[in-house]
Amino acid sequence: MALPGPGRGGGDATPMVEYDREARVATMVEAAQDADTILRFDYVRYSDDNTYGTMYRRSIKNCVYEFCENGNKIGKAFENANPRLEWPRIRRMRKDLAHNYPTVSPEELRAFAEGVMRPSIRRLRRAEYPATDDSDHGGSEG
Repeated sequence: MALPGPGRGGGDATPMVEYDREARVATMVEAAQDADTILRFDYVRYSDDNTYGTMYRRSIKNCVYEFCENGNKIGKAFENANPRLEWPRIRRMRKDLAHNYPTVSPEELRAFAEGVMRPSIRRLRRAEYPATDDSDHGGSEG
């Protein structure tokens, strides 16, 4: 997938919504890859309450949030064209993180990164792009 270069996002040749959708997909892939890299570190070693454990948990949380925030704004047309991605779980996790609910544990973040984000890398790279776009209008929650 080729992303528009600098200055092409809102120009005459490339509508802004198309750029937003492709940029959001690229950001989701990048966040999922980053989370996957972080998960390869020794979780047990860094899971206690020390500086490295805190950085590890924040890193995973930030990747999950970035993935979910972009997924939440990608649009219903894109969601409908790509039903193999777990959109309800993505929206629910985004809502929980955006509203800073204390119920999201480090274990839940890790499970989400492994169970939702990791499989999404390949699916997003093969994503179908519908002819119509409603980016920023798909996420109705929070």
